[in-house]
Amino acid sequence: MKENSLGTKTAEQSRGPGTTDVRENLEVALSEVNIEQPDVVGESSLVVSWPRLSAAHSLDPILDTTRVLIGIPAYNEELNIGRTLDFLARKYPQYSIVVVSGSTDGTNRVTRELMRRHANIDLIVERERCGKSSALSILLRNLYGRYDALICLGADNIPEDDAIDKLLSKLSSDPRIGLVGGRPIPVNNPTKLAGWMTHLLWSVHHAVSIDAPKISGELFALRAGVVSEIPPTIINDDAYLQFVVAFRGYELSYEPEAVVYLRGPEKVKEYYNQRHRVTIGHYQVEQLLGAKLPTTYARRNVLLAWRERRRVGFVKECCGFLFFLALSAVIVAKAWFDFYIRRNLPYKWRQVRGTKKI
Repeated sequence: MKENSLGTKTAEQSRGPGTTDVRENLEVALSEVNIEQPDVVGESSLVVSWPRLSAAHSLDPILDTTRVLIGIPAYNEELNIGRTLDFLARKYPQYSIVVVSGSTDGTNRVTRELMRRHANIDLIVERERCGKSSALSILLRNLYGRYDALICLGADNIPEDDAIDKLLSKLSSDPRIGLVGGRPIPVNNPTKLAGWMTHLLWSVHHAVSIDAPKISGELFALRAGVVSEIPPTIINDDAYLQFVVAFRGYELSYEPEAVVYLRGPEKVKEYYNQRHRVTIGHYQVEQLLGAKLPTTYARRNVLLAWRERRRVGFVKECCGFLFFLALSAVIVAKAWFDFYIRRNLPYKWRQVRGTKKI
């Protein structure tokens, strides 16, 4: 395997916002992963509505957008990673592109083939698959002092030509911004039930993020030095990141013009399995940090979901929406039982094969 340029060893509100519990829970979480905390953190920096930068926090200089690391955690992405890497390497030859792979298929082979053609691609192979949070930690630990920003995207996602530029432009526009999320758009057929629900889900995500950013792991930009590690058993790395970034005194931002395309589940069973895992991750973050994401307030978002539905005929929309609500209730109940009673933590997710055909 090519020596990677990072010099990294191969990897072996249910309560109200601003409460003391949020601070205490997050301080414990940060201490467990050795993340340096600010000397003084005001209560406002714990508010889930994404607070302004604390006056005690020293501002970093405007980042150098030539010192960028593009990180791609990958697991069995043989069918997609070649196209994604080739696009990124040609579009951004000035950036380092690092794939962290725990794959058992041909992902590593495809990556190595592209490494021979593009000098800015590197590969880090995990001897044992440890989950996305572990892969992200490998990237995060190598940012400070080498790079000013991390761009993270999935190996099976395709960003628009200017999506990464728009994220970096937003991140560099204000040193108080620590994390910027892009806008995922599914390519599923909206006339199919699973595809219709997938479009509905991401449309709600977009509408909520306009006012209260919800960062998606599909594509985001992170300022170097804000977060250095993620606990390896964290399921929803994106949710954890955005709370830690806010705790550190930085602002979150959403860039709706930074579009990344993805394929969601094609079957209802696949949709159920994916959302079940994500919902367990929501409960985990809620228990760990005492805070809730803006997209998890069900009653607040029901009317929003109806407004954002894809138009496929009124009768189909009504039936699909009722099914969506019923299935969501089942997912929430089952996830609650699996997390709080069975103590199930699926941080190594089961791959949804229907999402790998973008």
